[in-house]
Amino acid sequence: MNISLNFKWLILIVLFSLQRVFCLGQELSTDISNYAESEEIVVTFNDGPGNPKDWVGLYQFDMVAGEASSLAWLYVNGSKTSGEGLTNGELFFSDGLIEEGVYEARLFENDSYTLLAKTTFTVGDIGPSVKTDKEIYTPGEVILAEFLVGPANPKDWVGLYEVDMVPGAVGSLAWYYVDGTKDGTEGVSTGSVTFDAGMVDAGNYKAVFFEDDGYTVLAETFFKVQQPAPDSLKLVSIS
Repeated sequence: MNISLNFKWLILIVLFSLQRVFCLGQELSTDISNYAESEEIVVTFNDGPGNPKDWVGLYQFDMVAGEASSLAWLYVNGSKTSGEGLTNGELFFSDGLIEEGVYEARLFENDSYTLLAKTTFTVGDIGPSVKTDKEIYTPGEVILAEFLVGPANPKDWVGLYEVDMVPGAVGSLAWYYVDGTKDGTEGVSTGSVTFDAGMVDAGNYKAVFFEDDGYTVLAETFFKVQQPAPDSLKLVSIS
């Protein structure tokens, strides 16, 4: 990941305390939002389909299930051998996770990667960060900026700047609040905003994550916009 700045808070505010993702009625949550390394993680699931092989896996935030193996997993009966099909319950990942970072617990259906619900939590003493989905874009290409572990104010925002621009002294080239709008009505701690128009001109840029409608920088990351390389060199004969 091309995260260039990762602030650490002395006291990590309560993150995702009410954050639960609902998919088709299923619900998933963790007992706390921030764990120490190797601390036991307790995951609660509700309103699952009740298949014996429904399961919960722990993943880093940006891992793609199916392409990457889970860091830890259990069937809904709390073991790695399927048994009773439960719709509600608690799972205990007693070894926790050993590396600090942003993670997701994900509930999957019946031994598959069909996602039913997920919830986000953190491990270790970490602070806000931001990244773009690519390091190099072509002019006008869509730019996705993902922000992690923000304070969840409705008017936290992400702006795009040329690398030498000073936020506050000049306006951003493009911006959105963390809920993906220009209104800022919903506080989001971890998510993404999409800049459909991208950046028109080639150059060096930065995406900056700001706090609460101000210019307090929570994190920033750098990216480039450049013309695509030609597919092949054309030889011109001069006679």
